[in-house]
Amino acid sequence: MTSPVTGSTASSSPSDTAALGKTAALLGKDQFLQLLVTQLKNQDPMSPMDGTQFAAQLAQFSTVEQLMQMNTKLDAQTTAAAQAQISQQASFANSLIGRDVILNGAKMTVADDGSSRINVDLAASAATVHVDVIGGDGKTVVATQDITGIAAGSQTIPLALGKVPAGNYTYKVTAADSTGKSIKVSGNTVGQVQATVFSGGQVMVRVDGSIVPVTDITEIIAAATPAASPKTN
Repeated sequence: MTSPVTGSTASSSPSDTAALGKTAALLGKDQFLQLLVTQLKNQDPMSPMDGTQFAAQLAQFSTVEQLMQMNTKLDAQTTAAAQAQISQQASFANSLIGRDVILNGAKMTVADDGSSRINVDLAASAATVHVDVIGGDGKTVVATQDITGIAAGSQTIPLALGKVPAGNYTYKVTAADSTGKSIKVSGNTVGQVQATVFSGGQVMVRVDGSIVPVTDITEIIAAATPAASPKTN
């Protein structure tokens, strides 16, 4: 005669049910069902599993299965949304090729002939805007420029920097009204989009040779418009 399995190893308790539920969440619904069937096979015939506990475990199994299906659907929706966003950004970036754009950050590119452009955002009309062009060490002023009569708001300004070597630079800008009082001003980068680049799952654009995220673009302009005649110091 086969000896019955003792109650200490076969009977189900609330803690057993909770542990089984955690195992199911980790292993999956198929493993959960296998564990449940094994528990039924090895229950003590003299003290069978309580019907309420069995129903609770079945309900838990159903809940776990629904949660797994929900997670699968959410993952699919998240992936689809991310792909749609990348596609939209890529289409937007392609439409910008050949266009002038403005980016955050006071950077500038000097061409072989010494010409360059910057974009400034003025809180009020300025009698004078002073620009210091900073070299690669981030400290040395390699050129200065004063521009007169600049209107308030976002203004793209052409610069003539003479013998400054071609390359990438940063700049600092200050502004003052006709009485010499300082005006709040911020400097931005202006350049032309040359290509769309995909890097690290991001849509990037090449602007005057520099690779930047398409999300860094703050403004699109038709073309550079001279704001005033610059005076080189």
